[in-house]
Amino acid sequence: MMDVEEFSKERGEPAWMRRLRAKALKKFYELEEPEGIKVDYEELEYYTPHQKVGSLREVPKEVRKVFDKLGLPEFERRMLAGVSLQTDSTVIYEEVLRKFEEKGVIIEDMDVAIKKYGWLKDYFMKLIPYDLHKFAALHTALWSGGVLVRVPKGVKVDLPIQAFILINKGRISQFEHNIIIAEEGSKVHFIEGCSAPVFSKVSIHSGMEEVYVGRNADVQVTTLQNWTKNVKNYPTKRYLVEEGGRLRLLSAMLGSKHTVLYPTAILKGKNAKVECSGISFVDGKRVVETGANVVHLGKGTRSKLVNKSVVKDEGVSKFKGKIKVVRGAKDSVGF
Repeated sequence: MMDVEEFSKERGEPAWMRRLRAKALKKFYELEEPEGIKVDYEELEYYTPHQKVGSLREVPKEVRKVFDKLGLPEFERRMLAGVSLQTDSTVIYEEVLRKFEEKGVIIEDMDVAIKKYGWLKDYFMKLIPYDLHKFAALHTALWSGGVLVRVPKGVKVDLPIQAFILINKGRISQFEHNIIIAEEGSKVHFIEGCSAPVFSKVSIHSGMEEVYVGRNADVQVTTLQNWTKNVKNYPTKRYLVEEGGRLRLLSAMLGSKHTVLYPTAILKGKNAKVECSGISFVDGKRVVETGANVVHLGKGTRSKLVNKSVVKDEGVSKFKGKIKVVRGAKDSVGF
């Protein structure tokens, strides 16, 4: 395993991040492996950087192919408010349309954002404890890449923002960290597309996503996962919804050797709402474990969980849904 404090120092990160990485790595060695998951940590490469590019035309050919593989033809790419491309450990390109940039919308490589915005300390790893489980600790210690999206109060982003994540070779681990902040009365749709070519060695994807839905904000998050059968996929995702906020989650699990995805939505404010929809296609000997966890804290909150799977051959699909209504969350409904 790498020296995470030296890694952080070389990246020019603030002192609080170096301390967090070191604390998380120590906890990683103390925590037990999650049930049903086996990983040879000594086999993996933990940081695989790539060169940044200045335009989509400079993006490597193998990365451009991912656009088409994920079903986003050229004319549709022009209909995005912003785009982020990550290959292995590095965001190699990001862009935001000028009209949204002028309104204060931020779309930034997380490696840059963590050094650029002091206020990010108040959001990074605040929804997800670094000691939640072994992969949370590993992610916190070794994260790189990912994207920060911040939409100012009252701004409606009427085109999607899309992040593409590519694992480009075998035996690597990928730990991108996404943070989406939708301020009061704003609107945004974030799409995450994941893919990889076929390779002989198993790789690990363990990204994180923290989403803050402000008062009366409207946020949709769509995940299109098309990893090949050599990728084990163990992401951690949490969402906080304030008063009157609306969150819609859609995940399409079409690939990977093994996926475990149980996002958590916390309905903090009065009349907050969440809809979680998942679809999966599981064939061969693949295993997909999905579902959602919703916590109702505010009065009059609403949640809806829907999951559909198509299973073929020796594939295994598991669903686990949990809805918790705490005392005081009167007139709340979840199903």
